[in-house]
Amino acid sequence: MKYVAAMLLFFITSISVAQQTCEVKLAEIKGNYTGDCENGKASGKGKSVGTDEYEGDFKDGYPEGKGMYIWKDGHYFIGSFKKGKKKEKVIYIMKALKGMIL
Repeated sequence: MKYVAAMLLFFITSISVAQQTCEVKLAEIKGNYTGDCENGKASGKGKSVGTDEYEGDFKDGYPEGKGMYIWKDGHYFIGSFKKGKKKEKVIYIMKALKGMIL
């Protein structure tokens, strides 16, 4: 009987962990989040795809640390973020045009 109770508890815990949702606080990247979660918020390494896309470090639901932000038009920014905002001056990178010869 203890074995069955332990298995049932494990099963219920597994389902609740698998269904845990992590909040992403930037509206432009809210949608489908995969990655680390802490206290119901995206924290650690992750990827979030909404209208735009971000992959990198999160803290308290915001991009924070190193990451790559991709706008819906394909332009992207690679650098550091603090509470969802670009932290340092870096080159804004445009997407390559088809057929462009370098």
